[in-house]
This record gives sequence, structure tokens and C-alpha cells, in this order.
Amino acid sequence: MLGRRITAICAALELLASGCSDTPQPHVQVSPADLARRSEAPIPISPRVAVIYHDTYLPMLKPGTSGVFVISPDGNRVEYRSCHHPDCQMEDDEIALRALDRCNLGFAGKDARTRCLVFDLNGTILQPHRFWTDADFDMPAPPPPALSLSDPTELADPRLPEDRYRVMTPEGELRIALKADGSAYFWDTGDNFHQSTWALVQGGLCVGSVDDRAVMTCGTLYGTGPQRLAGATLDLYPGKFLPVTRLDPMDE
Repeated sequence: MLGRRITAICAALELLASGCSDTPQPHVQVSPADLARRSEAPIPISPRVAVIYHDTYLPMLKPGTSGVFVISPDGNRVEYRSCHHPDCQMEDDEIALRALDRCNLGFAGKDARTRCLVFDLNGTILQPHRFWTDADFDMPAPPPPALSLSDPTELADPRLPEDRYRVMTPEGELRIALKADGSAYFWDTGDNFHQSTWALVQGGLCVGSVDDRAVMTCGTLYGTGPQRLAGATLDLYPGKFLPVTRLDPMDE
């Protein structure tokens, strides 16, 4: 069953594994043009999604079975479908459209850029991509310098509405926006939106609340400076080094 587990920089919220649903399908609201869309950038495939793709979806593609695996451009949301012939009367395009519609449910109307794409059709990958492995979250050798920060404006420029970051995790991609007033918001690895608060504590970044619920989770940032971050270690991901990208405001 398709679901989501929330794992974010701010809170240990639970993520449900993605997959197929046996419930009746929603009415198809995507167009045939969606079948041919290609991602402009490589789609990050987290270890979590890679397990679903390799261990669950690909083994379904037995002789006489059609299958499709669709994914959001950030790699966080997935859906897959299979259809065994001759019992199944659907063509490949119809199977793909149904999977896309399910994957887009609740998200596509917010931002067209988040609409899901056909990643794999019958065992053939159609999108640029990168498979992340557990080894990609090991501390680099030599390790980058650990930062000890005391000025919040180094991470949240008061001249901007917010400073935005991308954090890659074993569960998927986090998108985080920090504001100079100590507030923040983020999209978790299920692309769900949350509001939070943040502060610098003993040189590290800590989160004090998520959606008005008190939490305390902290991490250390690494890099040659606040503008040139390499990654972070977070207590939500013990022993993992999470690559961090500070986004250019002109690109948002």
C-alpha cells in the first residue's frame, strides 16, 4: 500500500513504505502527454526507493506481465502497477496513466513541477537518474571541517524571505527553508509540508518544534563556511553524513 513515513531534519515522524494499493483507482486526471515527460535533472533514487524498485517492482515483471514504476522529480513519491495478460485488458499506456494519477494525488495541483514521471516501463528505465547507496552517506575521507556557528544570519539572511537548503537522506530528499526570525518550514521525504522553529545551540543547528509540537533534535554542519556547506550529521540519522546543498535564491 502506498504510504509515507515522515523523516525530516526537524522531527522523527514515521514514514510508511511506498507500494501498490489494492483499493479502487482514482479517476485518471493526467494526460497522455505526461507519459513522454522527461526530467530536466537526474532523479535522486534513495536507498529506500531503490529497495522498492529492485526488490518489489522488478520481480513482478514476469513473462506476460506489463509493469510501470512512476516517481516524483525529487525521488520521494513512487507508485507502481503491474498487469498480467491475458487476464488484464489494459494497454501499457493505461497502466502508466493510472499509476501517474495515483502518484500525483494531492500534489500535482500545488505545483506542476512536482508531477510524477514514468521512471520505468516494462523493465526499461526512461529517466535520467542517480541511485544512492548506503555508502554515499559515509563520512568523506578526509572529513570536511565541522562548523561551529553563533550567528543565525549566517544560515538565514535577514535580507531574504528565507534561505533554502536541500538535504539528501537514506529516506529521500528534504527541502528546508530557514528564516532569520527563527521560524522555518520544510518538506519531508514524503513531500509533506511542515512548519517548525530553529536555533543555533553550542555551534550546531537545533530544531525546537514541528507543527506546534515541541521537539529537540540537533545536528552539526560541515563545510568551508555557511555559504559552502558540504553536509550534516543529524541525531535522526546516527552515523550518517547527509549531503547538503545551499540553494541560490536566484534559482528558486
